[in-house]
Amino acid sequence: MERKNSNFAVWSDNLSVEIDLIDDQHKVLIQLINDSSHMIIEQDFDKVRNILRELRIYTDTHFSEEELLFSRSSYPHVDKHLKEHSYFVGKLDEFENNVSDNDIAVSLNILEFLKNWLFYHIEIVDKGYSLYVKKVLQE
Repeated sequence: MERKNSNFAVWSDNLSVEIDLIDDQHKVLIQLINDSSHMIIEQDFDKVRNILRELRIYTDTHFSEEELLFSRSSYPHVDKHLKEHSYFVGKLDEFENNVSDNDIAVSLNILEFLKNWLFYHIEIVDKGYSLYVKKVLQE
């Protein structure tokens, strides 16, 4: 089933950190959030939980890639960034356990949080490290 213009979260070039691997991973995270929103609308909460579990696993992969970049570049603000990662992972775990079978509003609130956090994190936090990492690793 094709879903044109019905995505909850939409990638734009404003979200690019100009590191292809990281941008591609961000796009996957956004797609997983969109997949969750479609399943909530369809009221298939078992699939929502599965997608949130997949989002959690993929988030681990993505954060590991970022953390490798931090290590290779000696990124100076790594502790603050890792705290943000830890917070997000904790929220994903909490949400996976709290998806309500009969409360679409609760599930949509979870998705709204995920989208807002991810977009803020990319636009503010990730763009901050990407400038540093690109400069250091290109030298």
